[in-house]
Amino acid sequence: MEIRKFNIADARRISELIRRNLLTVNSRFYPRKVVDFMVSFYTPQKVRELASERRIFVAIEDQSIIGTASLGLDKVYNVFVDPGQHGRGIGRILMGHIESLALSQKIRMLSLDASLNAIPFYEKLGYIRGKLKSSPYCGDTCEMFKTLTGTKKNANSQPV
Repeated sequence: MEIRKFNIADARRISELIRRNLLTVNSRFYPRKVVDFMVSFYTPQKVRELASERRIFVAIEDQSIIGTASLGLDKVYNVFVDPGQHGRGIGRILMGHIESLALSQKIRMLSLDASLNAIPFYEKLGYIRGKLKSSPYCGDTCEMFKTLTGTKKNANSQPV
């Protein structure tokens, strides 16, 4: 597996990956209205737009995108792993890559808005719960924070 920067040609596959997660995983935690909105939001065009605002990375294995995560200033966005690949540590590796990048940019604290189903994952990585937020479009999320220390390296990553 390798972690590399997003390129425009990845937009369709990232959109499909995110939508598949929303329909198969998040749908167990969120009302249909929220899932439907999120699925309609994450189009390939929207992914391309987000790439102009954030640094998006993809996890690649056998020429397939199996995960994605992005960093905008000091905030983590859109960490998704192919549902069939959950439990292999791909999300942890993506987060390690994001944290290493943040540290290299002298960012000492990261924040993110975790979906309800992802809170335990982020807690295992050392993120602390903040306040719960609610949106009629995105449903309930939990603000989470982590203070970064030291120098992180991810052997599975290419330089950024």
